[in-house]
Amino acid sequence: MGRAPRSSRRAARRRGIGAVLIVPALVAPALTALLSLAAAAPAAAAAGDSDVTLAEDSSGSTLDLSVEATASVVLTASGGTGYAWRTLREPDAAVIPPPADAPWPYVVAQGDLPGSPVSWVWYLAPAAPGTTTLAAGLFPPGAETPEATYRLDIVVRDGSSASATLNDAACGRIVAVDSDATVAITLPSNASTGYSWRVTQEPEPFLVAEPGSGDYAAPPAGSPPGAGGSQTFAWRATAAGSTGLQLGYVPPAATAPETTCSLTVVAGAPVPRPPKPGDAAGGSPDGSLGPSPPPTAAEAHEDGGFSGPGSVAFVVLLVAAAVTTPVLAIRRRRARGA
Repeated sequence: MGRAPRSSRRAARRRGIGAVLIVPALVAPALTALLSLAAAAPAAAAAGDSDVTLAEDSSGSTLDLSVEATASVVLTASGGTGYAWRTLREPDAAVIPPPADAPWPYVVAQGDLPGSPVSWVWYLAPAAPGTTTLAAGLFPPGAETPEATYRLDIVVRDGSSASATLNDAACGRIVAVDSDATVAITLPSNASTGYSWRVTQEPEPFLVAEPGSGDYAAPPAGSPPGAGGSQTFAWRATAAGSTGLQLGYVPPAATAPETTCSLTVVAGAPVPRPPKPGDAAGGSPDGSLGPSPPPTAAEAHEDGGFSGPGSVAFVVLLVAAAVTTPVLAIRRRRARGA
């Protein structure tokens, strides 16, 4: 039997290649989804009352925290690179002491794959009102100088963690409250001049203005003529969330404020809590984060086990190869016969 024309053989090869590509094309989306899920899996966190979790973008800010509340600073780097966050300045132990029986910070792996994010967590539980600072640096492997730095000024106020009653000294701060708390700020104002405070940036919908928010309070009786009073703005948090808001002091007959007061309100955010003594590495029974560091690339290679998302992806590839190999062989035989 003579050989088929070259054009026929090419068409057969194209049909064979198309058949071989069908299964990988079907498998690839699932494999991609598995790998994306593994890379993006967040670290578990235990919920708490009046708690706030801060990341690197809060560097340079001031946190306004009740003495009854808690907070965590979570700084992240890629695992297996040798980079690590270290404390440069610890908070004043009289204001925020280090946690008992737990590293400070403690390290948390956020995934099973080599290179998954790793977090360093400073758990902050105030002991007394006061002002203090936390500073940290991101150090490359073997370096004595940080490549990046983080700084958070902390004001611990005395009062109920269920609400925050603030004055103009709180402008520019991060305020942490319960998810069903009230945030109120009182600002000096003088109605006799025609100036007044107005909301110039509305908060997110979960922060709802209380009745009478922004009303003017006249100065006490007996005050001299022209004395100023105050305006109090208040919002109630109806859910957990984070939002910015801004108030502006607007001159008479004007629309643009002459000065502003901004706040960031964080309500009911979950806090990664330190591991309890005796907890197994990788997490504690109550769902809080454990002190398990991530495996290095060498450790992951030496493990050899079949567990976690990486193993699932490997099995999917084996199945794809097992299905496509016979199809390729059949197509080749048919092409020779043609």
